[in-house]
Amino acid sequence: MKKLLIVSLLLLAFSLPSSAIAGGDSAFGMSWSSAIGMGETADYISGFQARGINVEYRKRATTNVYWGLNVGYNVLSDSGSETISNDNVQATGMWGKYINAVPIYFAGFYEFGPKKVRSGRFYVGMNAGTAWLEKMSTLGLYTIKDDNWHVALAPEIGYKMPWDSFVGHVSVRYNYMLEAGDTEKQSWMEFRIGFGL
Repeated sequence: MKKLLIVSLLLLAFSLPSSAIAGGDSAFGMSWSSAIGMGETADYISGFQARGINVEYRKRATTNVYWGLNVGYNVLSDSGSETISNDNVQATGMWGKYINAVPIYFAGFYEFGPKKVRSGRFYVGMNAGTAWLEKMSTLGLYTIKDDNWHVALAPEIGYKMPWDSFVGHVSVRYNYMLEAGDTEKQSWMEFRIGFGL
């Protein structure tokens, strides 16, 4: 799944027309993301996670309004070793906890202020769609895994850098996945640094 997703994201990046990358009424971007689990996700996997990638396309509707599509891949993980005791028996083993998420969002964005050359702009956005989420726990040779499609929402705030020839952006996105199948609701705060858009 990971290799297929990475290849798909790269093919999408190279298949868009050059006018989309150059700016104007449409734009293409890629970003690296890090994350911190919230709620049930933080109870399962805690700490700062630095493995994520996003690919997105935006099209201008008006001077300040954009619509878009974006696909991401986030990995949250934790591992260690533990000894479990039961009566007169003790067992020691390596454990691991993993969440792999692939959110697919349609989005709307609003940029503040007038559009000027070489001027940065703050923006707010709402992403909505679906996410494939795999939750996996391992202990030694044993694995418990659930994977489901979830309804997902992700409000976002960000800033487009004031560069002309190389456009960058920074943003914060709160990903929220509703409960699906045997997997409870999941959420994490995502910090993104990207180029393009």
